[in-house]
Amino acid sequence: MQPSAGCMAPMIRGEAPETFLSRPLFHLMRKAVAAILLAVVLLAGCTSWPFEDTTREGFSDADLASPDSSSYERLQPTPQEQLPHRPGFVTPSLSFTVAPLYARYGGTVRITVPNGGSNDIFVYNAALDIGDDTWSWTDGSEGLEIPAGGSRDIYVAAGDGLSQPGLYDFSLELSFMVNNRAGTMPYPSYHWYDLGTRTYSSFSNLSSLQVRPYNSSSNPKVSYNYYRDFDRVNDLVDPDRFVIYQKARDIAGPYGSPAAGEYNAAMVCAVFDYLQENHSYVDDPDNVWQAPATTLQQGGDCEDYAMLFSALVSSLGGTARVYITDTHAFPGVYIGGTAMEARQVVQGIHAYYGTDFYVAVLEDTKDTLVGGEAGYWLVADCLTSGFYLGNLPVGGAPVGPPSNDAFYTWGFGGTNTLKVIDVMPD
Repeated sequence: MQPSAGCMAPMIRGEAPETFLSRPLFHLMRKAVAAILLAVVLLAGCTSWPFEDTTREGFSDADLASPDSSSYERLQPTPQEQLPHRPGFVTPSLSFTVAPLYARYGGTVRITVPNGGSNDIFVYNAALDIGDDTWSWTDGSEGLEIPAGGSRDIYVAAGDGLSQPGLYDFSLELSFMVNNRAGTMPYPSYHWYDLGTRTYSSFSNLSSLQVRPYNSSSNPKVSYNYYRDFDRVNDLVDPDRFVIYQKARDIAGPYGSPAAGEYNAAMVCAVFDYLQENHSYVDDPDNVWQAPATTLQQGGDCEDYAMLFSALVSSLGGTARVYITDTHAFPGVYIGGTAMEARQVVQGIHAYYGTDFYVAVLEDTKDTLVGGEAGYWLVADCLTSGFYLGNLPVGGAPVGPPSNDAFYTWGFGGTNTLKVIDVMPD
């Protein structure tokens, strides 16, 4: 029987009387608050559930393209001495640049040799003395020809003899030949005269070399293809845009023919060198990510250069990724599915630079492909203090002694997360 008007409903023992916030109204308000909180979380980008997955599907096996390891050889055979008298020679004023040196690993120096004279010169050896150790560039049978008015870079790797960190005195020896290009002597211009070895013991920008100790790794948490970053990167990177397509071919053209399907280690090195030498970091306090074509024209910050490198390499037929740490972003390029394949590509990179050095490689530690591991990725951070493809990225350092191959035993310091973003082919 329903209670009549003006009568109170019977009260069950132990139950409090209903008030203004009756049970149905209370539950309704609680659900509304929960819905509002969920909406706030979703709008903040903390999760996309239940509307979509938090990760995107990245590379498949068919998407991965490793560069051919047979590539450009920097070094040339040393010519024989044929001139009885020395032609005109202008002693080069060298520029000396050092990548970070680490105990047991050594490092790499870049010597820029300008030829301000009227005759060609040939550098057939460089010996770097650091402390009590000496590292030679070649055995004298190979070197580099530098035409009159030109300039070439020599890369010399200092090896694992630097066992202790600290400051070291150093000196450099270069061995020169010169020809008679200017015709000041009655001999053919392609004949050479051996000048012997000259020693450089002081440089205006550098008085000693610092060798650093191992670092400790922060062991960051790695994630793959988080949907917001994945969409953002892949919406901006367009390898087929004309200005990117054309610039990639302008850079790589001397080392192969992309039109014929060629894609080799020298092309990737050339892309890295172009960005490292011709573009500089532009601070972006608003952290606005821009398209690679814009970065190519006006520069950018770390995310922008990571995407520009990825766009140029992808345009040549390669495979690239963008890595994002707590404070930095840099690109990586795929160099093979196995350690053996990766080492072969690194050998091609060594040939391009004319010396052997350690490189920083990231190896996937989880299944990121349908049916297998995604392989080995070479760091290509053009904004670091290094100047060659494969140098340690910003925030990276050796964390233990060298292994038996050319790969650093390295890690990140001061970062908690590492986001891996596949740059998908069109």
